Amino acid sequence: MSGWRSNSADAYGRPCPATHVLPGPGPGWVTATGDLDWTVRPALHRALTDAIGGRPQCVYLDAHKVRLMDASTVQVLLECRRVAESVSVDLRVVGAAGVVRRVLELTGTWKMLGGEEVAPP
Repeated sequence: MSGWRSNSADAYGRPCPATHVLPGPGPGWVTATGDLDWTVRPALHRALTDAIGGRPQCVYLDAHKVRLMDASTVQVLLECRRVAESVSVDLRVVGAAGVVRRVLELTGTWKMLGGEEVAPP
């Protein structure tokens, strides 16, 4: 699967850091960087469902380098969690910190998807 990359500007025209959603370093891993917002929704959904389709025991979203997450991203995570559960696969977010972790905690998503810290293979 090819990844997705965006170099966009914020509402003030300032450049935003690149956002990437790519297959991770091994089966069951998806790596994301930058801002996860509505523009990344299709790529994130595709990457996670592709990883789930490989039927590993667990799919990990590596969020170590994610700086922002919005409600549409939380919705994707919850949708993909349902897909994963339907095929007996765990879905976990690892490396979430700062505002990303706070968004997951405030929405109750961290309790469902917060993973123990697992290093990529």
